[in-house]
Amino acid sequence: MIHRASTFDPRLPGPADAPVRIGAGPATVIARWPIGDVDTKGWRPHAELRVTFEHSGRGNCYTAKLTGLYANSDGAATHAVGVAPVLLYQRHVKRFRRIQLERTYARAQTMLRTRFAHDRQVRAFFDPASPVFTDLESFGIGFHIPDPARAHRARRWELHRIADDPDRFGTYAVAHGVEFPDGTAAMRGNGFPESTVALGATFHAASALGPERSHRVVWIDPPPSTDWARVRVAVRVPLADDEGDTWAICSILTNVLGHPRHELEEIGWRFPDGWRDDAVVIDPVDEFTAGCSTQTLYSHENDLDSEQARAEHHGCEHTLFGTSTEGWTDETDTHFREAVGVAELWVFSSLDWHAVVIRRTSQPDIASLLVFRDNDFDPDDDATFASGQRIVDNAPYPNVEDAKRAGIAAIVDFLSRQCDSPTS
Repeated sequence: MIHRASTFDPRLPGPADAPVRIGAGPATVIARWPIGDVDTKGWRPHAELRVTFEHSGRGNCYTAKLTGLYANSDGAATHAVGVAPVLLYQRHVKRFRRIQLERTYARAQTMLRTRFAHDRQVRAFFDPASPVFTDLESFGIGFHIPDPARAHRARRWELHRIADDPDRFGTYAVAHGVEFPDGTAAMRGNGFPESTVALGATFHAASALGPERSHRVVWIDPPPSTDWARVRVAVRVPLADDEGDTWAICSILTNVLGHPRHELEEIGWRFPDGWRDDAVVIDPVDEFTAGCSTQTLYSHENDLDSEQARAEHHGCEHTLFGTSTEGWTDETDTHFREAVGVAELWVFSSLDWHAVVIRRTSQPDIASLLVFRDNDFDPDDDATFASGQRIVDNAPYPNVEDAKRAGIAAIVDFLSRQCDSPTS
């Protein structure tokens, strides 16, 4: 809990300054005091006084409330904080009179100046460093300020049912929904009679209509575009006809890495057929080295502590997307090597991607590199070396280590060409 002095502090901006009256409706007057500086995303904190004429079960009344919000440069877009407004004044009346609304507005400003001098709760709305605009938990309020960059976008989605025989009938939409900026959602089913359901979160939609494995959320709109930094990640996506998995690369917002929900959103809408396991970071960032799994799956679905999962490198792929060379296996059977005429044979495999480095006894100074995709690859079967989609075909290198590095780089480069642009 942050404690503040109860005496007036003249250094704080306050309601003694003239507010910016941003207009009024037929029964509403709104005034704002800009406080603090504009942040890097173009948002500035404001204290807002809102005077309204309201109809309620107890009759008609004039109400004056103080609240906080963020507004962009022209004030057209706003984003409220999670703290409940402070009720400054309320008066019950029989009917609405415009002149009385203006009098209530003037009275509310006077009461606001008076309370500002000694009321910590009121003063917090005029202090940009207060927990109202920073740390709400220390203010004793269990709310979270959503990020302003995500606060004015709603996203559409569909709930798809996976047919009992997906090979014949595939999937089909059983409901349509929208996710609101605060993470809550609403869903409208396609059945008869049609009904609309309010949800605590979008991903509760599947459990609302059936078992998790029989339904999935399909995003129609991508996450809101921002100017935040992005990072490339690799994920396992299913091949056609479910004949195994392959790697795919996409770029996502750096600040959603490892988040149990936002990371799923950022990646999931790009792969409507789904993706498996964790995301693997390709570009190193502050908390993740290249090749490390973000631990979403292990720390949130399998009840494995995230620190333990990270220490044991669950789901990581350091050879393909990092700097490790431990993922290569060599052929140690000397009789086999002599039979096929090779001095060294190294193989790297990750899902359906394979790299083979061969140093033949007839050319000991050359290491040949072969890179290809093949689900049915068998390193002990010479025939499979000729099958699959070849990316590198017997490229010569002066030594085995250079060939290994080139093989990994060829796979990542091929995958990166399929990657969405960093600004998408």
